[in-house]
Amino acid sequence: MNRRTIIKGMGASACILSFAPRAASAYPDRPIRVILGLAPGGGVDRISRLVTEQMSVILGRPMIVENRPGALGAIAVDMVGSAAPDGYTLLACGAGEIVVTPAFDAAALEKSRRLRPVVLFAESPNLLIAHPSVKDDDLRRMLKGAQTDGSTSIGVSGTGGTQFLTLAVLKSAGLDITSVPYKGAGPALTDLLGGHIPFALLGAPACYPAIRSGGAKPVAIGLSHRSSILPDVPTLAEALQMPGLDSSTWHGMMAPAKTPDAVVNALANAALRALKDSVLRSHITDLGAELRASPPEEFSVLIETQLTRNTDTVKRLKLSLT
Repeated sequence: MNRRTIIKGMGASACILSFAPRAASAYPDRPIRVILGLAPGGGVDRISRLVTEQMSVILGRPMIVENRPGALGAIAVDMVGSAAPDGYTLLACGAGEIVVTPAFDAAALEKSRRLRPVVLFAESPNLLIAHPSVKDDDLRRMLKGAQTDGSTSIGVSGTGGTQFLTLAVLKSAGLDITSVPYKGAGPALTDLLGGHIPFALLGAPACYPAIRSGGAKPVAIGLSHRSSILPDVPTLAEALQMPGLDSSTWHGMMAPAKTPDAVVNALANAALRALKDSVLRSHITDLGAELRASPPEEFSVLIETQLTRNTDTVKRLKLSLT
């Protein structure tokens, strides 16, 4: 081996070594996009922003939340499901696009299967709220008194969400109600505050600020028991005399299905650490949500359980998205 060959070999080795740190660098090494399929202002939006802000500190990289509402959340689900499985494009989601719309629609189910659970942040009940002009203490009379053309309009955060499913169940039970879907809780709440719709069934985190300001009044809560935050507000089951009726949603994060376990675990661990922060916990509970902080395996079980239950409900009651 001559001197020139040795020098060339040393140069090649130096090149390999110079690239080694980048190849072995720890995840993440650049900003992370977090896609959200609903408009700003709703529970998923509020809680996702709170958690990802704290995760950014832990991971040492920005997590940038992008709202991409539309098509029952399918735009966001499709964006993330078709993204590179490298941990740099994630989905912040609620139950609607993962366990409700797929219960109605096979195409939505197929798209949701291109995702894998990362972490469950929290769960929150849905709240039936009314414009202050709506009077009466009896919910059935209240609904009947707000009828227009024989039906009462109730705003929901979108077609195919948990609120939409709840109203579909109530309608099948004989209530004269009409779902008015919006592209997120924020727009629905805006219309209710403006008096354009008499009622809205939305996630508690979206409702509480309006309730505290007096812009909306709570009518019923979708828990199996009364809330400690709103102890005078009856449950939906109480108010409608329908035992077993509840209505809630959850807030979590998902990634493309082929994202490596190491990346998913890094994200989950960051989220679980973030959710131990006392200030963050206080912000979330103040929004009426209940912390869950569930790792991927537990989140996956929840998804499959709820999807099976919702699919059975849709088939049994012959419900549709229209």
